[in-house]
Amino acid sequence: MIFKSVIIGITVSTLMVSGTDDPDNLIFPGYTTRNASGKQQQLWNYLQRSEGRSVTWASPQTWFQMLQADLSFIFRNNRASNGREIDTDIRPWSGNKVVHPIGYVGLAKFVPAQNKFTGIFETGAEHALIRMSLNGPPESGIRPSIACKFFRNNVPSANLVANMWLPTQNSDNWFAHEFSNHVEPTNGIETEKVGRKFSQVDDWRTLTGLSDIARFGNDGNQVQSIDFPFEVRLKPRGPLVNQGFTQENLHEIPSGTVLYDLWGRDSPHDCPDDPETMYRSFHYLGRIETTSKMIKSLAGDKTLFFRHQSFGEDLNLRPQWQRHIPQGFDWRKFFEQGPDDGGCPFLS
Repeated sequence: MIFKSVIIGITVSTLMVSGTDDPDNLIFPGYTTRNASGKQQQLWNYLQRSEGRSVTWASPQTWFQMLQADLSFIFRNNRASNGREIDTDIRPWSGNKVVHPIGYVGLAKFVPAQNKFTGIFETGAEHALIRMSLNGPPESGIRPSIACKFFRNNVPSANLVANMWLPTQNSDNWFAHEFSNHVEPTNGIETEKVGRKFSQVDDWRTLTGLSDIARFGNDGNQVQSIDFPFEVRLKPRGPLVNQGFTQENLHEIPSGTVLYDLWGRDSPHDCPDDPETMYRSFHYLGRIETTSKMIKSLAGDKTLFFRHQSFGEDLNLRPQWQRHIPQGFDWRKFFEQGPDDGGCPFLS
């Protein structure tokens, strides 16, 4: 994951869109200002044109080499972009993704439960799109992830990206673990090199923000006083866990399947270690449900774009959260050395 609003996705890059061009509008004129239904349908039609095709995995060694080189390219171009905000559903540079290169895409909806938060958390999203992918080559264990795009009328989409908390899992069961927008940095020589690159862009590279999701409802109306969770967890439904879906048969998930229940907690000091009592401090937010089959799509692998909002944007709106994060909890140091203990890093 990359945690800067101007950097969303990692590619073997060859070209950046320059100036103030909107990549969506280069492909779909007038796309951003359309209603949610129109944007979902237009993007889905585009993805279906390359249905059944996908990119291929590089070897683990080659993958890390590509990743480091590509990060250097992106960061150089990010500095040259003068911080231009990118809100788009199509990636503004060409080439194959290195992280999350292969996945399945499908239509979905977010059905909200009554909760205290605003924007999409309150209105839900009848028109959404999800992508389910692995972070990297599966040879040494898999790390599944999900990206959700919630379409809104006349304004850019809201995006939620989440990984499982553990570095990898030995099982190939896609739904073996829950996901979070806060994930644990992984250790090792190669990942440390990547982590150092991430640190050039954002101090909060293993956290993503949620405030943009709360800023507009699905009708595109801006919320005057936004309220958003510190963290969300995506908990897989029991039947999916038991069925043992893998990366290779996600296309067998039928339309109308509830994939995840979404839970959110208010602040960093609500972080119990006991998994049995964890959800007592979380609000139930709703469910994510498929509205189509899941498909492989070359366009989904190469050009579909999910904004990773910087967690720093959330901290700007909630500076009181900062004091609940221990002074010594430096994500750069944490990435290099690992946690001091197995406890919750946000306990004050």
